[in-house]
Amino acid sequence: MSNGLDIPDGARILVSRTDRIGDLLLALPLAESIKLRHPRCEVHMMASLYASPVLEHNSGIDGIVRVQMDQLIGNGRYRSELQGKIVTAGYHVAVVLYPEPHICRLLYRAGVPHRIGTSRRFHSFYFNHHVHHSRKSNRRHELEYNLDFLKFFATGATAGRPRVFLSDRDREGADRLLLARSVGGDFVVIHPG
Repeated sequence: MSNGLDIPDGARILVSRTDRIGDLLLALPLAESIKLRHPRCEVHMMASLYASPVLEHNSGIDGIVRVQMDQLIGNGRYRSELQGKIVTAGYHVAVVLYPEPHICRLLYRAGVPHRIGTSRRFHSFYFNHHVHHSRKSNRRHELEYNLDFLKFFATGATAGRPRVFLSDRDREGADRLLLARSVGGDFVVIHPG
């Protein structure tokens, strides 16, 4: 059953994932799916400054809002300026995948009309639309939890897996780094986190 929001053409939609780089990658199918289902809307992503480069060159992402979390938490001027940017951007919907309290409060104070987040945290009152699930038991993959938020959007195609789009400069830099460490041919990177 869909609880789809009425999202007009031309609306701006913000998907927020401000924690780690791996979690941001697993949020990409949600953002790309929203873009597929609402092609006449702009889909922006809010990410931590350090993780945000993985969003670059992605045609499913129309804009990136980079956040310095330490500044958001401890610097009132920075917080006020970021809130002003959110207001100016005029987002119609904000989807908060990692409900960090400062982000939730920021989007509420910025007056984003539709704020979507999980329901089981103290600061969930900042949201006016809720997804009822708990990640504590880890019964599903993080990507699947993220796709639960699609219930608020039009039905349609769903992006399958996370993709990163590298520029030629990115590839050349990686090739130099691997060559300097005598890594060649096929290899696997394991990142236990």
